[in-house]
Amino acid sequence: MKGSLVISAVLALLAAGAYFLLATGVIPLPPLERAGGNEGGPSAAVAFYLGGSAYALGALLLLLVRRRWLRILGMIGNALVIIIFVSMYSRQPQVMFSTAGLTTKIPQILLEVVLVYLVARRTGSAAVPARS
Repeated sequence: MKGSLVISAVLALLAAGAYFLLATGVIPLPPLERAGGNEGGPSAAVAFYLGGSAYALGALLLLLVRRRWLRILGMIGNALVIIIFVSMYSRQPQVMFSTAGLTTKIPQILLEVVLVYLVARRTGSAAVPARS
C-alpha cells in the first residue's frame, strides 16, 4: 500500500508539473475551436497555476494524511477534471491528442487508476480473513 501511495503522489506531481509547464508557456496550447478562440491569455495561465497547485497539494496530502476519505475526494476531483476535459474537447482531436492534452491526461488517468485501487483495497486486520 505504501508503494501505491508513493506512485499516486508521483503521478499527481507529474500532473502538477504539466500544468505549471502549460502556465509558463513551455508546453504550447493547441488552437481551440470555441467562440472566444484560443484562450491562452492570462486567465488560462491562472487556471493552469491553480490546477498545478491543486495537484501538488494533493500529492503532499496523499503522503501525509493517510485517510480513505481524502483518497475518495481526490478520486472524485480527478475524475471530474478528466470528464470535463473529455466533454469539452471530445470533438477536437487536435486538442485531445495535443502535447498539452496528453501531458496532463496521461498522469491523471494513471492517477485515477491508482486512487481507485487505493479506495477499493481494504486495509487492516478486518479486511484479511483469518485462515484456519
